[in-house]
Amino acid sequence: MKEKCGKNASNGNEQDENGAPEDAESGSDTHPIAKAVQGFLCEVDALADTLPLVVPLLAASLEQASKDLDDFLEARCEKQENGSFIIPPDQYTEFQNFERRSNRNVRSLQIVPRSFLTSLISHYDAFIGNLLRAVFYMKPEILNSSEHRLTFRELTSFSSIEDARASVVEKEVESLLRESHADQFDWMERKFDVPLRKGLPSWPTFIEVTERRNLFVHCNGIVSAQYLTVCKRHGVDCSKVATGQELQVTPKYFGLAYSSVVEIGVKLAHVLWRRLKPNDTEEADGSLNNICLDLIRDEKYKVAQTILDFAAEYKNFGSETCRKILLLNLAQAYKWGGHEKRAKEILASEDWNAAAEKFELGAAVLNDDFDSAARIMRHIGRDSSPSKGDYKEWPIFKKFRQTEQFASAYKDVFGEPFGSISASEISERKEAEVADQAKSATSA
Repeated sequence: MKEKCGKNASNGNEQDENGAPEDAESGSDTHPIAKAVQGFLCEVDALADTLPLVVPLLAASLEQASKDLDDFLEARCEKQENGSFIIPPDQYTEFQNFERRSNRNVRSLQIVPRSFLTSLISHYDAFIGNLLRAVFYMKPEILNSSEHRLTFRELTSFSSIEDARASVVEKEVESLLRESHADQFDWMERKFDVPLRKGLPSWPTFIEVTERRNLFVHCNGIVSAQYLTVCKRHGVDCSKVATGQELQVTPKYFGLAYSSVVEIGVKLAHVLWRRLKPNDTEEADGSLNNICLDLIRDEKYKVAQTILDFAAEYKNFGSETCRKILLLNLAQAYKWGGHEKRAKEILASEDWNAAAEKFELGAAVLNDDFDSAARIMRHIGRDSSPSKGDYKEWPIFKKFRQTEQFASAYKDVFGEPFGSISASEISERKEAEVADQAKSATSA
């Protein structure tokens, strides 16, 4: 289920002319930390969604290149009894071309996934920069102990105090981003006086991913002594890795890397948000629910489960509504992820009959009690939540939508069969598409 929290379409990287996050001090609906997280997830989701499309194309290209080489050898060269070939002198140049093309395809199948991993960590690093900028503008007193000082000459060169502050912020951010990822967490734990790695089982995976990225950037993927030292220091199992070994990135490995980076980024942002702005809890809860709803829509159930399990341990929630929405999202993340028993345990922990009807409806559909769900749906009617659009879009209803009970109740409530699209809805979609295209063209 979705908590409305003013989520805007954004890449999360907007800054004003002084380098401040666009909404750090404005009345925008989107909190600067929420915007930083949204932008980060948009970018890493793009990588995660694209790699599975690219790898089969590379594999097909390699298969074709190998076939072309084999066909050339069979058709134009003399095959020996031991399986080798004698290449005629006038065919040798063409043989070399086929061989080079095949070798390049082999290498591309290794290099391209590596570049995706490198990009994944680059976007994480950019996110950390955006997150820290948001934090510094939210709590400028954090910079009081900054080691970065401005000389009188530097100070007089600025046209305003805002420009001077932006300069200090950027120096602080740039300095931290030059540190290792583990050292960045050490700095944040000291600066914000909060344990960031407590109960974080994905930390060793995260460190290994970042160190593997360093190998690809600096060592062409060859394992170094430094890689092993850093990984072992943070609890990574290196028993199957040796110095000099060349590491790769398989689709499965990238999936694990994506999950760990998203988990670390989202948890970090929300721990700091709640630590620095405890009065923003309701907005933070809404933002986290929206993040996890998008993950559930994208069928990234494992990472949604991990983040929602983390959120379910909060001692304080912004509202009872936020808490119940979080529980329903946690239950559906487990249900759609194939953990039906765990989903039912979560649902059984709450008395949904005493809750608002929309929550009772959510619990009913997740318990596959479709007769009760249809009855509640009719009682809610057409003018309350969930709306007609919610019934069409929310993933919590995806199994219920396939039932006769839903079809009958939907027609009773809205006076039309499910799946019909009115002329006004078509017009609204077209207008939204035009607006999105205009926005993209303006920002390009």
